[in-house]
Amino acid sequence: MRRLLTALLLTSIVTVPAFSSPFTVGIRGGSSIPDLRDNSGGNELSTGWSSRVAPFAGVTAEWHLASPWSVQAELDYAPQGGQRDGLQPVTDANLIMANGGQFPYARYKDVAKLNYLEIPILAKYTFAGPTGLNLVAGPYVGFLLSANEVTSGSSMVFTDKSAQGAIPIGSQDFGATTDTKSSLNSFNWGFQAGFGTSHPMGEGSVTLDVRAGLGLANIQKDAVDGKNTTGNLVVALGYAVPFGGC
Repeated sequence: MRRLLTALLLTSIVTVPAFSSPFTVGIRGGSSIPDLRDNSGGNELSTGWSSRVAPFAGVTAEWHLASPWSVQAELDYAPQGGQRDGLQPVTDANLIMANGGQFPYARYKDVAKLNYLEIPILAKYTFAGPTGLNLVAGPYVGFLLSANEVTSGSSMVFTDKSAQGAIPIGSQDFGATTDTKSSLNSFNWGFQAGFGTSHPMGEGSVTLDVRAGLGLANIQKDAVDGKNTTGNLVVALGYAVPFGGC
């Protein structure tokens, strides 16, 4: 599935320009609100994640087919991940050993910062009229650029999630940044859908779009580390310039 989807998307990028003209190119940037969804069925490492906010940026190429349809390909810097704050499992090997091989628990903040290079290929429908309103939907592939787990706070370390008994080692500082890229799959894929609008300005158009993405592949290599898929909501402002008589 990974190789097939990648091949189809790359083939689309190469072949669409040969059969469709005119086209526009543009840039877009804004805010991404990513989250991690639990697919584990109860693994404590997968649960309790909430959304975070991160910057988003990308470049676009849109090939105009028979009106009102077009195809839009993108190359996006797309942050994913999430955060947890409060009582949660501790994955430090020394503390696990001190707890008899079981996950201890502590109160701290954990932010998963996953950065992907994503390539969406989207079908676009633009409604007639002055608003420039459009709808987009289609698949994407993502390639993991970096992954860090940023933890902060200090806490007693408890023997289980009831927080009734503590390991007698005193309060621990959880401030750290840990590279987790080696434990995650380098490839991700899913679907995106959203809506937007465009307004003429100068030689091109100002664009504003809202997009939701849904990852369909578990990001962890090993199920022991949990099973999560990605998801995000992006609000982006951009500028696109026409070429080829558009």
